[in-house]
Amino acid sequence: MSENANISPLTLHTDILPYTGEGAKEAVENLTLIHGWAAENSIWQDWAIEFLSPHYRVHLIELPGFGQSPHFENLENGRIDQAWLESLIEALPEHTHLLGWSLGGLLAQQIALRKPEQVKSLVCLASTPRFVQNDGWRWAVSPPLMADFIKALGVEYVAS
Repeated sequence: MSENANISPLTLHTDILPYTGEGAKEAVENLTLIHGWAAENSIWQDWAIEFLSPHYRVHLIELPGFGQSPHFENLENGRIDQAWLESLIEALPEHTHLLGWSLGGLLAQQIALRKPEQVKSLVCLASTPRFVQNDGWRWAVSPPLMADFIKALGVEYVAS
């Protein structure tokens, strides 16, 4: 058994934008936004305040290792997706609409599959259910291109 088999979820950084509409605050619904690769909550901030806060209580969750969220130490590649999902599920408010962008959309799809009772609706913005092609999914990046990307990330992760 791997030493990472029972990784505890991280406490992810979450910004909560208050509802600014004129209706009853008790009746307002939650909307959770999950950013994509190499982004953080600030990517949503102005847009969410102007267009979403008048209608929802908006929760912006930062992925592990991005923005102000901590990152996992010594985590095997095979456990990254599991650990990220567990951390995101822990950060979700009760009964939320869920919007994920790119990588955030891929993770949001997995959350909706695992916790359908917690997700009222799902919006995937510029995302895919798979980033790497396989026999059943050809609308993604080829395995050699993804391998080159991962290699470059390891060499020049700041530039990536």
